[in-house]
Amino acid sequence: MTTTLPPHGSLSRHKHYGCDCNPCHSNYRAYENRRSRLRGYGTWQPLVDVQPVREHLSTLVAAGYTIRSIGAASNTDSGTLQRALYGPNKTLRTDTAKRLLALSASDMQPSEHRTIDATGTRRRLQALVAIGWPFSHIARHTGMHQRPLAELARAQHVTRRTAQRIETAYRQLCRLDPATEGVPGNQITAARRKAARLGWYGLLAWDDNIDAPAAQPDRGTDAHRFTVSQLAATRSADIRHLGRFGIPHREIAARVGVTEAYVRAQLAGYRLPGQSRTRQEAA
Repeated sequence: MTTTLPPHGSLSRHKHYGCDCNPCHSNYRAYENRRSRLRGYGTWQPLVDVQPVREHLSTLVAAGYTIRSIGAASNTDSGTLQRALYGPNKTLRTDTAKRLLALSASDMQPSEHRTIDATGTRRRLQALVAIGWPFSHIARHTGMHQRPLAELARAQHVTRRTAQRIETAYRQLCRLDPATEGVPGNQITAARRKAARLGWYGLLAWDDNIDAPAAQPDRGTDAHRFTVSQLAATRSADIRHLGRFGIPHREIAARVGVTEAYVRAQLAGYRLPGQSRTRQEAA
């Protein structure tokens, strides 16, 4: 088994592995000078209780941070962290304890393989099906097989990585009409019927609360049957309304949640998905 050495400049690298590079040697000399000075003052305390550190590390691990990410952020070798977390030791070096207790979640990135609540993932998949996207086509945009994807529409937990992949696909597909993206009409109808049968809600039912487990869908708008064409029509009406006041295209795009090119096209009168004319003013 390969042994992971402590980083250069650490006391452990010099004392236990004999490294005499400049960072290791300088840190060791600084440690010895500090120890001699504190001994002279009678305040030398090389070890402290490990329990507060153990509790702090356990909280970080439970939040999805790995030993590797904690070690990289705190400049602490994995062996020390393993002993602090799971070992029988009752004490820990004072400087190591201070370094680890000062570590916060903002200093690290959570592991993408850590499981999280699947509420947002589940609702996003259900919403896409409700507007006519079958799992077979959603799968192509996520790089996943449709069977596990369908299971995620009912799952309670999901990994961060998978949640991010589905959120990315959701942002792409929720703005598109499956009928104009090559999805056969019978599959669109089947997907919508499946969502209606299972009580799944569409895009507008959740507003900004799609990730909140306690949030309830907006049933008043009949949102589970809201199609992409209807959504596009509503969005276009908002764009035209804001355009009458001379609001810049960029600001309209930010307010409505579309691209600036889409705003220009709508204000110029080009058709929406499902309309037969290519330019409304031409009539």
